[in-house]
Amino acid sequence: MVGCSAPNCANKTEKGFRLFTFPTDEKRKAIWLQNCRLDKWKPTSNSRLCEDHFEENQWELHRADEWRKLKPNAIPTLFNVLNPPKKLISTRRSTYKDPFFSEIAGGATITENETANLGVGNGTALSHEAFPAGEEEQIKQLKNEVASLKEELQKKDSMMKSFLNKEQIAALQQTPNKWSAESILLGLKLRFSLGVNGYNFLRETKYPLPSIATLNRHSIDSNKNRKRKAEMFGTSSKKRKKLS
Repeated sequence: MVGCSAPNCANKTEKGFRLFTFPTDEKRKAIWLQNCRLDKWKPTSNSRLCEDHFEENQWELHRADEWRKLKPNAIPTLFNVLNPPKKLISTRRSTYKDPFFSEIAGGATITENETANLGVGNGTALSHEAFPAGEEEQIKQLKNEVASLKEELQKKDSMMKSFLNKEQIAALQQTPNKWSAESILLGLKLRFSLGVNGYNFLRETKYPLPSIATLNRHSIDSNKNRKRKAEMFGTSSKKRKKLS
Protein backbone atom coordinates (compact mmCIF):
# COMPACT_ATOMS: atom_id res chain seq x y z
CA MET A 1 0.00 0.00 0.00
CA VAL A 2 1.19 3.47 -0.88
CA GLY A 3 0.24 6.17 1.61
CA CYS A 4 0.83 9.87 2.16
CA SER A 5 3.98 10.76 4.14
CA ALA A 6 2.60 14.02 5.55
CA PRO A 7 2.03 14.21 9.33
CA ASN A 8 -1.53 13.44 10.46
CA CYS A 9 -2.57 12.30 6.98
CA ALA A 10 -3.76 8.74 6.33
CA ASN A 11 -4.74 9.13 2.68
CA LYS A 12 -3.84 6.22 0.41
CA THR A 13 -4.24 5.22 -3.20
CA GLU A 14 -6.65 2.50 -2.05
CA LYS A 15 -8.96 5.27 -0.78
CA GLY A 16 -8.95 6.97 -4.19
CA PHE A 17 -6.35 9.64 -3.50
CA ARG A 18 -3.63 10.53 -5.98
CA LEU A 19 -0.10 10.62 -4.56
CA PHE A 20 2.99 12.38 -5.86
CA THR A 21 6.70 11.69 -5.43
CA PHE A 22 9.00 14.25 -3.86
CA PRO A 23 10.95 16.46 -6.31
CA THR A 24 14.40 15.35 -7.40
CA ASP A 25 15.55 18.98 -7.33
CA GLU A 26 17.14 19.50 -3.91
CA LYS A 27 15.87 23.08 -3.46
CA ARG A 28 12.29 22.17 -4.21
CA LYS A 29 12.52 19.03 -2.11
CA ALA A 30 13.73 21.18 0.81
CA ILE A 31 10.69 23.46 0.40
CA TRP A 32 8.32 20.47 0.43
CA LEU A 33 9.95 19.09 3.59
CA GLN A 34 9.94 22.52 5.26
CA ASN A 35 6.21 22.90 4.62
CA CYS A 36 5.57 19.35 5.87
CA ARG A 37 7.51 20.29 9.00
CA LEU A 38 9.76 17.28 8.31
CA ASP A 39 13.04 19.16 7.89
CA LYS A 40 15.23 16.40 9.32
CA TRP A 41 13.45 13.54 7.59
CA LYS A 42 14.85 12.16 4.31
CA PRO A 43 12.23 10.91 1.84
CA THR A 44 12.88 7.73 -0.15
CA SER A 45 11.84 6.83 -3.68
CA ASN A 46 8.64 5.40 -2.20
CA SER A 47 7.73 8.53 -0.23
CA ARG A 48 4.64 10.39 -1.42
CA LEU A 49 2.41 13.40 -0.72
CA CYS A 50 -1.28 13.21 -1.57
CA GLU A 51 -3.33 15.67 -3.62
CA ASP A 52 -5.01 17.17 -0.52
CA HIS A 53 -1.86 19.15 0.33
CA PHE A 54 -1.89 21.31 -2.83
CA GLU A 55 -3.94 24.46 -3.32
CA GLU A 56 -6.13 24.89 -6.40
CA ASN A 57 -3.67 27.39 -7.90
CA GLN A 58 -1.00 24.67 -7.97
CA TRP A 59 -2.88 22.67 -10.60
CA GLU A 60 -2.79 23.26 -14.36
CA LEU A 61 -5.92 24.93 -15.75
CA HIS A 62 -7.90 24.50 -18.97
CA ARG A 63 -6.23 21.29 -20.12
CA ALA A 64 -7.67 19.90 -23.36
CA ASP A 65 -7.73 16.38 -21.91
CA GLU A 66 -9.37 17.68 -18.68
CA TRP A 67 -6.76 15.75 -16.68
CA ARG A 68 -6.06 17.16 -13.22
CA LYS A 69 -2.29 17.68 -13.26
CA LEU A 70 0.07 19.45 -10.89
CA LYS A 71 2.11 22.34 -12.21
CA PRO A 72 5.78 21.46 -12.83
CA ASN A 73 6.94 23.47 -9.79
CA ALA A 74 3.94 22.96 -7.52
CA ILE A 75 4.42 23.64 -3.79
CA PRO A 76 2.36 21.85 -1.09
CA THR A 77 1.03 24.19 1.62
CA LEU A 78 -2.02 22.48 3.14
CA PHE A 79 -0.99 20.47 6.20
CA ASN A 80 -2.56 19.55 9.55
CA VAL A 81 0.43 20.61 11.65
CA LEU A 82 1.34 23.20 14.25
CA ASN A 83 2.29 26.52 12.69
CA PRO A 84 1.21 25.43 9.19
CA PRO A 85 2.71 27.17 6.15
CA LYS A 86 0.88 30.11 4.65
CA LYS A 87 -1.06 29.63 1.44
CA LEU A 88 0.35 30.76 -1.89
CA ILE A 89 -2.62 32.98 -2.75
CA SER A 90 -1.22 36.35 -3.81
CA THR A 91 -1.92 39.42 -1.63
CA ARG A 92 -1.08 41.86 -4.43
CA ARG A 93 -1.35 42.08 -8.18
CA SER A 94 1.41 40.89 -10.43
CA THR A 95 3.83 43.63 -11.44
CA TYR A 96 4.64 41.88 -14.70
CA LYS A 97 3.79 44.20 -17.59
CA ASP A 98 3.26 41.64 -20.37
CA PRO A 99 -0.52 40.85 -20.46
CA PHE A 100 0.20 37.64 -22.37
CA PHE A 101 2.33 36.31 -19.51
CA SER A 102 -0.01 37.71 -16.86
CA GLU A 103 -2.98 35.87 -18.32
CA ILE A 104 -1.18 32.52 -18.57
CA ALA A 105 0.46 32.84 -15.18
CA GLY A 106 -2.90 33.63 -13.62
CA GLY A 107 -1.36 36.39 -11.51
CA ALA A 108 0.52 33.81 -9.43
CA THR A 109 2.68 36.36 -7.65
CA ILE A 110 4.38 35.30 -4.40
CA THR A 111 4.97 37.94 -1.75
CA GLU A 112 8.12 38.33 0.33
CA ASN A 113 6.40 36.88 3.41
CA GLU A 114 5.27 33.85 1.45
CA THR A 115 8.76 33.49 -0.01
CA ALA A 116 10.31 33.49 3.45
CA ASN A 117 7.76 30.91 4.57
CA LEU A 118 8.88 28.60 1.77
CA GLY A 119 12.37 28.51 3.22
CA VAL A 120 14.05 30.55 0.53
CA GLY A 121 15.03 33.49 2.73
CA ASN A 122 13.65 36.86 3.66
CA GLY A 123 13.34 39.29 0.81
CA THR A 124 14.54 36.73 -1.74
CA ALA A 125 12.14 36.31 -4.65
CA LEU A 126 11.43 32.87 -6.07
CA SER A 127 12.83 33.00 -9.58
CA HIS A 128 10.68 30.21 -10.99
CA GLU A 129 7.66 29.90 -8.71
CA ALA A 130 5.56 32.63 -10.32
CA PHE A 131 6.56 31.26 -13.74
CA PRO A 132 7.76 27.65 -13.33
CA ALA A 133 10.39 26.34 -15.73
CA GLY A 134 7.91 24.11 -17.53
CA GLU A 135 5.44 26.95 -17.95
CA GLU A 136 8.10 29.38 -19.16
CA GLU A 137 8.98 26.97 -21.95
CA GLN A 138 5.29 26.49 -22.75
CA ILE A 139 4.75 30.27 -22.85
CA LYS A 140 7.67 30.70 -25.25
CA GLN A 141 6.26 27.97 -27.46
CA LEU A 142 2.80 29.58 -27.44
CA LYS A 143 4.24 32.98 -28.37
CA ASN A 144 6.17 31.40 -31.23
CA GLU A 145 2.99 29.70 -32.43
CA VAL A 146 1.10 33.02 -32.29
CA ALA A 147 3.83 34.73 -34.33
CA SER A 148 3.79 31.89 -36.85
CA LEU A 149 -0.01 32.06 -37.18
CA LYS A 150 0.12 35.83 -37.71
CA GLU A 151 2.71 35.40 -40.45
CA GLU A 152 0.65 32.67 -42.11
CA LEU A 153 -2.48 34.84 -41.91
CA GLN A 154 -0.68 37.75 -43.56
CA LYS A 155 0.49 35.51 -46.40
CA LYS A 156 -3.03 34.18 -46.98
CA ASP A 157 -4.43 37.72 -46.84
CA SER A 158 -1.94 38.89 -49.49
CA MET A 159 -2.70 35.85 -51.66
CA MET A 160 -6.45 36.45 -51.42
CA LYS A 161 -6.08 40.14 -52.30
CA SER A 162 -4.10 39.20 -55.42
CA PHE A 163 -7.19 37.76 -57.17
CA LEU A 164 -10.18 39.03 -55.16
CA ASN A 165 -11.33 42.61 -54.68
CA LYS A 166 -12.57 44.04 -51.39
CA GLU A 167 -16.21 43.26 -52.14
CA GLN A 168 -15.45 39.64 -52.96
CA ILE A 169 -13.46 39.24 -49.76
CA ALA A 170 -16.34 40.78 -47.80
CA ALA A 171 -18.76 38.46 -49.59
CA LEU A 172 -16.86 35.46 -48.23
CA GLN A 173 -18.00 36.58 -44.80
CA GLN A 174 -21.44 37.91 -45.69
CA THR A 175 -23.43 38.92 -48.76
CA PRO A 176 -22.77 42.57 -49.63
CA ASN A 177 -25.75 44.92 -49.81
CA LYS A 178 -24.65 46.33 -53.14
CA TRP A 179 -22.19 45.12 -55.76
CA SER A 180 -19.94 47.65 -57.43
CA ALA A 181 -19.84 48.19 -61.19
CA GLU A 182 -16.46 46.42 -61.27
CA SER A 183 -17.89 43.27 -59.66
CA ILE A 184 -20.98 43.35 -61.93
CA LEU A 185 -18.76 43.65 -65.01
CA LEU A 186 -16.62 40.73 -63.85
CA GLY A 187 -19.77 38.68 -63.22
CA LEU A 188 -21.14 39.45 -66.69
CA LYS A 189 -17.87 38.44 -68.36
CA LEU A 190 -17.79 35.14 -66.45
CA ARG A 191 -21.46 34.42 -67.15
CA PHE A 192 -21.03 34.93 -70.89
CA SER A 193 -17.79 32.90 -70.85
CA LEU A 194 -19.05 29.98 -68.73
CA GLY A 195 -22.76 30.06 -69.42
CA VAL A 196 -25.48 30.13 -66.80
CA ASN A 197 -24.82 26.59 -65.54
CA GLY A 198 -21.07 27.11 -65.33
CA TYR A 199 -21.53 30.44 -63.58
CA ASN A 200 -23.93 28.96 -61.01
CA PHE A 201 -21.54 26.07 -60.42
CA LEU A 202 -18.74 28.56 -59.74
CA ARG A 203 -20.95 30.35 -57.21
CA GLU A 204 -21.81 27.03 -55.55
CA THR A 205 -18.09 26.56 -54.83
CA LYS A 206 -18.42 29.69 -52.63
CA TYR A 207 -16.54 31.89 -55.12
CA PRO A 208 -17.92 35.38 -54.34
CA LEU A 209 -19.93 36.60 -57.32
CA PRO A 210 -23.26 38.42 -57.84
CA SER A 211 -26.28 36.22 -58.49
CA ILE A 212 -27.74 35.72 -61.97
CA ALA A 213 -30.77 37.77 -60.92
CA THR A 214 -28.50 40.66 -59.92
CA LEU A 215 -26.65 40.49 -63.25
CA ASN A 216 -29.94 40.39 -65.19
CA ARG A 217 -31.27 43.38 -63.26
CA HIS A 218 -28.14 45.39 -63.98
CA SER A 219 -28.21 44.30 -67.64
CA ILE A 220 -31.81 45.53 -67.95
CA ASP A 221 -30.91 48.80 -66.26
CA SER A 222 -27.90 49.19 -68.56
CA ASN A 223 -30.02 48.54 -71.65
CA LYS A 224 -32.58 51.12 -70.50
CA ASN A 225 -29.80 53.66 -69.94
CA ARG A 226 -28.36 52.99 -73.39
CA LYS A 227 -31.78 53.45 -74.99
CA ARG A 228 -32.31 56.70 -73.13
CA LYS A 229 -28.91 57.96 -74.22
CA ALA A 230 -29.57 56.92 -77.78
CA GLU A 231 -32.94 58.69 -77.75
CA MET A 232 -31.39 61.78 -76.26
CA PHE A 233 -28.54 61.87 -78.73
CA GLY A 234 -30.93 61.04 -81.58
CA THR A 235 -33.27 63.92 -80.65
CA SER A 236 -30.36 66.33 -80.36
CA SER A 237 -29.01 65.40 -83.76
CA LYS A 238 -32.45 65.86 -85.37
CA LYS A 239 -32.73 69.30 -83.78
CA ARG A 240 -29.29 70.26 -85.11
CA LYS A 241 -30.26 69.15 -88.60
CA LYS A 242 -33.46 71.26 -88.49
CA LEU A 243 -31.55 74.28 -87.31
CA SER A 244 -28.99 73.90 -90.06
